[in-house]
Amino acid sequence: MLSNLIEKIDKLYHIPRISNFFSKEKIHTYVDIGGYKGLYSNIFLKKANKIFIFEPQKKYFKLLRLKFQSNKKVKIFSNALGKENKINYLQINFLESTSTLSKINVTSKWYRFKKFLFFKNKMIKSKYKIKVKKLDSIKEISKVKNISLIKIDTEGNEINVLLGAKKILKKTKFLLIELHQDTMYKNYNQKEIIEYIKKNKIIFLKKFKFPLIPFYDYIYINSKFINKS
Repeated sequence: MLSNLIEKIDKLYHIPRISNFFSKEKIHTYVDIGGYKGLYSNIFLKKANKIFIFEPQKKYFKLLRLKFQSNKKVKIFSNALGKENKINYLQINFLESTSTLSKINVTSKWYRFKKFLFFKNKMIKSKYKIKVKKLDSIKEISKVKNISLIKIDTEGNEINVLLGAKKILKKTKFLLIELHQDTMYKNYNQKEIIEYIKKNKIIFLKKFKFPLIPFYDYIYINSKFINKS
């Protein structure tokens, strides 16, 4: 029930606001990191020439392949992304949109609240090994001259995705990234993420608060693309 409510808010309120922000932008190449059901990829499907989706959950990787099987502009990857190429465990939560590579901080107030209220004292239902790769090591994306937009929604693993995308970030115009306001994930540091983005001369434009849940979607622009069409 909670999952359905969050998805409805996302579809009917949150995503349309973000879509409206990009409505006048030319989005030629879109990279969706944490694709889930392809809700964000849907909004760029008509205008983009190429879409790359990364979704390590087996269930949703299969769903995406079926959903976009006849669309040649969409390429779907089953690996997760991080700061190095390795094998790691993906933790599947009962609220599957929040499945993560990150370790849970069980002392977090937000974690304890969710666990008690929605999951009857159990949040995690399974975990399995997956491949983690650096975005910089993905040949199909490295070949692209310029990337219009990268979206990162990886439930606490955002800094590692960025660290593995040093080269790709330099040729990316817009960055859409989910940042948490809570301490649910161990070693999660929002300031570290923001400072790293600034260090790469990527400038903050706007943020969108998701209703009821303590996170924002931040939109940035690479300074090298300012005043360029």
